[in-house]
Amino acid sequence: MLIATTSTSVATNLVSAGFDLTNLFPSKLNYKKSGLIAIVVAVVSVPWLWFDDAELIEKIMGGVAAALGPAIGIMIVDYHLIRKRYLHVEDLYVKFGQYAYRKGWNVQALFAMCIGIIIAIIGLFIPALENLYTYNWFLGVGTGGLIYLILMWKKRNKKDWKKR
Repeated sequence: MLIATTSTSVATNLVSAGFDLTNLFPSKLNYKKSGLIAIVVAVVSVPWLWFDDAELIEKIMGGVAAALGPAIGIMIVDYHLIRKRYLHVEDLYVKFGQYAYRKGWNVQALFAMCIGIIIAIIGLFIPALENLYTYNWFLGVGTGGLIYLILMWKKRNKKDWKKR
């Protein structure tokens, strides 16, 4: 069981982090260096200490949910409502394809993501809204998706997004 758990953890956590860091800084990092950086960050963050305080682990996992909620809301709205369930796979791998946006950044999505995260975690900082933090993932999905829909509404019928 130890070997199975370790190999699963390596495959799910180290491989992804190694590739992500290598792609962020290809001229400075290779896969081996990126993997070592990921290991150091994992050890320094001492996740095993989180389990000593149930409230702390709940806040940390809530923070992760608050960040992931708006991201999934944006992806759902983009795929189903903006692009009408069409994904041009080749453009995912082209530097100047339809998914390049402004120098590789979709500013509307980033704005929607930030607002979604703020709404999702607002219960942590405003005591009167503390009960909202229980629903942070749902608030993030709804807020991020709604703001993204409003910002991208005019672009939903863009000619390049239709099937070729």
